[in-house]
Amino acid sequence: MQQTLQTATPSSTLLSDAESALVRVEQQIEVVGDAVRTGEPEKLEMASHQLRNAALALSHVLDASPSAMHLARPLAQRLDQAVRLIGLQREQLARRSALVERALSTVLPEAPMSANAVYAPAGASRGNVARIYDARS
Repeated sequence: MQQTLQTATPSSTLLSDAESALVRVEQQIEVVGDAVRTGEPEKLEMASHQLRNAALALSHVLDASPSAMHLARPLAQRLDQAVRLIGLQREQLARRSALVERALSTVLPEAPMSANAVYAPAGASRGNVARIYDARS
């Protein structure tokens, strides 16, 4: 029984490594997207951490040979799509954060500032004058 040995060229091995690393990134992007949609903070935190690790692994593979992405156009297109999806997820998180802050301010309104407060929002309590320059002090 004779076995044929297939020798992989360095570029095909690198493309295979890049492909598998990119697949992991794409999978984690989906998991992060699901976590954003469901609003589960623990799932989102874990998925984001795993996405970061997958992206770092892909970065290391690509750093090993920067010319790898020029060899496979479809791989480069998928990488561009992954970057766009991460940007969209960042925007979704910013919107969700704004909604949560609005909801919290409705439920927990700001407490009135004390006249003796050391720190106050800009323009509160004493106008825009610092305490040491205020004649009322």
